[in-house]
Amino acid sequence: MFNYLRNAGFDKFVAECVRRISAASLQYGGLDPRHVSSFAVEVEGIMTSCASNLPSGTNHLTTNVTCAESVGREYLICFQCGKSFKTLKRHLREKHNMTPAQYRRRWGLQADYPIVTESYSRKRSRIAKEVGLGKGRK
Repeated sequence: MFNYLRNAGFDKFVAECVRRISAASLQYGGLDPRHVSSFAVEVEGIMTSCASNLPSGTNHLTTNVTCAESVGREYLICFQCGKSFKTLKRHLREKHNMTPAQYRRRWGLQADYPIVTESYSRKRSRIAKEVGLGKGRK
């Protein structure tokens, strides 16, 4: 049904969206608690219908954050969950079961897209130099 989008990551995304929309509708929209399950099924149907109508050739999801906005001096924003980190490698492995290469491919990012912030990289470089790493043996 989803063709190219049918995968566990997309299914989790839809489930999380349905959960959030249902909770917000209950809390703020006046949804009757007796109708939550039918409402959730309807929302899921609408979302999957939209996904199956995407043009062919669409091979990655979209996000509200642009590539340029996702990279800051002190943070990187994860396209998968929207949270910010100093380094993405561990987060991607532990929370999304992805390698940096898989992440870049999924989101259509260049091979040189950073996985570590500039500030963190400079800090680790300074520490390495202080302890003498990178100097040849005498």
